[in-house]
Amino acid sequence: MRRQLLSAFRKPPIILSVLLVALVLPFISLPEITRADYNNTRVDPWGTDEYSGANWDSGHGVDVYSNGSSAWYDSGIDNCVTVPSGGGGLGCASGTVPSGIEWQCVELFNRFYLANGMITARWIGNGDSLVNNVPSGSGFTTESSSAATYVNAGDAITFTDGTSDGGHVVIVDSVSGSTVNVISQNTQGVKWTVNWNSSTHTLTQSYLTGYNVQDIIHAPDASHYHYHPFAADFNGDGLADIGLYDQNIGMFYIKHGPSFSDQITYQWASGSNYQPFVGDFNHDGYADIGLRDVNTGMIYIKHGPSFGDQVTYQWAAGANYQVLAADFNADGYADIGLRDMNTGTFYIKHGPGFSDQITYQWASGSNYVPLAADFNHDGYADIGLYDQYSGMFYIKHGTGFSDQLTYQWATGSNYQPFAADFNDDGYADIGLRDANIGMFYIKHGTSFSDQVTYQWAGG
Repeated sequence: MRRQLLSAFRKPPIILSVLLVALVLPFISLPEITRADYNNTRVDPWGTDEYSGANWDSGHGVDVYSNGSSAWYDSGIDNCVTVPSGGGGLGCASGTVPSGIEWQCVELFNRFYLANGMITARWIGNGDSLVNNVPSGSGFTTESSSAATYVNAGDAITFTDGTSDGGHVVIVDSVSGSTVNVISQNTQGVKWTVNWNSSTHTLTQSYLTGYNVQDIIHAPDASHYHYHPFAADFNGDGLADIGLYDQNIGMFYIKHGPSFSDQITYQWASGSNYQPFVGDFNHDGYADIGLRDVNTGMIYIKHGPSFGDQVTYQWAAGANYQVLAADFNADGYADIGLRDMNTGTFYIKHGPGFSDQITYQWASGSNYVPLAADFNHDGYADIGLYDQYSGMFYIKHGTGFSDQLTYQWATGSNYQPFAADFNDDGYADIGLRDANIGMFYIKHGTSFSDQVTYQWAGG
């Protein structure tokens, strides 16, 4: 709680440590003080390290500190987070960004998003006014507490008590059914819960006396860009082609590999509720296009190359599910899959009937984007995750998914992953599309040691 007050004082030199993180992430200077009971931070001295960031948001969290015995204590010290090209200010040097007064709720909010590369400058506002100052072009979106259609790890939830006290803000650690586990700084406990009713789309809480849930701030992911990339062989020549689905107008654009010099289009349904996917669902050698309606769970498929027909399949609804498609049982027919971001579970139904279901448990979180392709040339599709926080690709080979290989590439929510065989060698290749500039990057498997690029539309 407590409104965000800003100070021009530098941090005293006696408080210093270095938190080592990956090169692609910023360094954060924080105090080294004995860890205490995170359920009762008010009895601990100001600056006590209550809870390690390694223990929440699948290891992508930041440490949580005590603000001492009173929520109203104002240390007058701004924490400084090292960020490339940071503008400094408020006592912070050039090359750093002030995250807020140590150790208030808004400081944790800023430090978490700065450390994970989602913002590069301080987000202005108190706990209850952050929603009014969403950084332009950042990809963050907001929903009111009475219209929260989904909740993901890494989102923020704001609170108000109806006064000018400044409200409060927390970060979502994980979601299990209706229980939203949150991480909070400058409250008695670090870990507590908010309730989410997925039917009425309402958020409520009972932990903070006198406070009501105000809004949810959704962390950026690929969904806020209107173009969504895909890759498959649409002309049956054995070389993968690239495509874009424009959710604003419902248009599919396809460019045939390996030169990507032509373009075909197909008009279908528009709307941010549609997730595109592609695969050969009728075993004719030509890729087909599909859409999943997150509101209803309906799967729609149109067979290439003409896309003149349509088949449908009813499955689970919800924006927490991410759709994927590939041939997981090597019968020549593409299968459909869903990944639940809240639990990390993969669900796969084999085509063409989709009458069975297999599951596989993996990492949860909205920072992971799933992909599926045959990376080891055995005829069975493998599953993968691209971590937008770290830039890491994780691949597990089908059918058992019992091993794991990794490849480090670029980080950021502006990167959208895809996978297909672009050089017809039988091994799937990985790709990233930079949605900010429209550039496609492709690295050929199995080593991913080269790179080809193609410039297309951004957005």
